[in-house]
Amino acid sequence: MEGYVRDGNTGQSMPNVKVDVYASEDHINLAASTKTDDKGFYSAEVQPGRFYDVYLRIGDVNPNQRTSQAVEAGGVYTLNFNIAAESSYSSDVVEKYGFGVVIAVAGLILVIILVDQLFLRRKPKEPGLEELERRRQQTEEMVAITKVKYHRREIDEESFREITRDQQEKLIEIESRIKELKGK
Repeated sequence: MEGYVRDGNTGQSMPNVKVDVYASEDHINLAASTKTDDKGFYSAEVQPGRFYDVYLRIGDVNPNQRTSQAVEAGGVYTLNFNIAAESSYSSDVVEKYGFGVVIAVAGLILVIILVDQLFLRRKPKEPGLEELERRRQQTEEMVAITKVKYHRREIDEESFREITRDQQEKLIEIESRIKELKGK
């Protein structure tokens, strides 16, 4: 099996193009693989008596042709390609649709962000009286545990004072909020 690969627009030979040959009924196992020479010519040895699909590997495009008859033993089967050097399909897709797709996706993202900011984000729910009472009890228990640990010498005086001060501030804030809620 042999042939030439030429640019369909200019007629120029296309050197160094990878050519893969598969038996038409078996596209899993490669029957032959080669590259075109400086004149765009390729030649591949294949088993006679079969039909073959020949693929050119050019970037993202893989033009192919199927032999119109079974390759004969000792015979030469010529399969020439005249293709565009650049894929008009892939460039058309990028030029015609690529920018529009990017704009559409960006617009969708902006709409999602806007809906989230305006409608879905809610202020955190203010804790109710029961929750504040529970927090006050937890804070008082923490102060009591800290005192016990200090008396057992499990924490030093500086840590004791810092923890107690922080918990007392938290306790004052909680009690102030409880007083507000009870006053309402």
